[in-house]
Amino acid sequence: MGLIVKERQQRFRDNLKGDPDRLEAFKAKERKRYHDYKEIGMVKPINEMSERSKRSKRRRWRLSKNKERQRKKDIENSTSITSANTNRNSTTTHMFPSKNPNSVVKIFKSQATTKDALDEFNKLQADTSYMRRRKRPLLNDAK
Repeated sequence: MGLIVKERQQRFRDNLKGDPDRLEAFKAKERKRYHDYKEIGMVKPINEMSERSKRSKRRRWRLSKNKERQRKKDIENSTSITSANTNRNSTTTHMFPSKNPNSVVKIFKSQATTKDALDEFNKLQADTSYMRRRKRPLLNDAK
């Protein structure tokens, strides 16, 4: 049976990281591709973007940074909860996610559902705030 895309990518990355020469060549190729894109204008620095593009890019940066902070906070909370629930004589170790398939991450169902609910709430709240901002000028024009 064939591998799914995620497994193939993981295998490729593991092989790449195992061979330093191939890794260096891959990085050089990616750097060259980035610089080529930059020369033809497909990638622009933020100071060369339009105001609309700047807002969009900065919004994506904020969202990704918030996700990163939330992930770190969730991991810290789950490790502190699990360490508080285990006694001192316990030999259970809690590791962060890694490439090692033997690593263990304990995430409780209540935390996962709470996080999903919060994500959904934040998404809906962002959507409605956008609609409110868009409708406000239209309502003022109609009067």
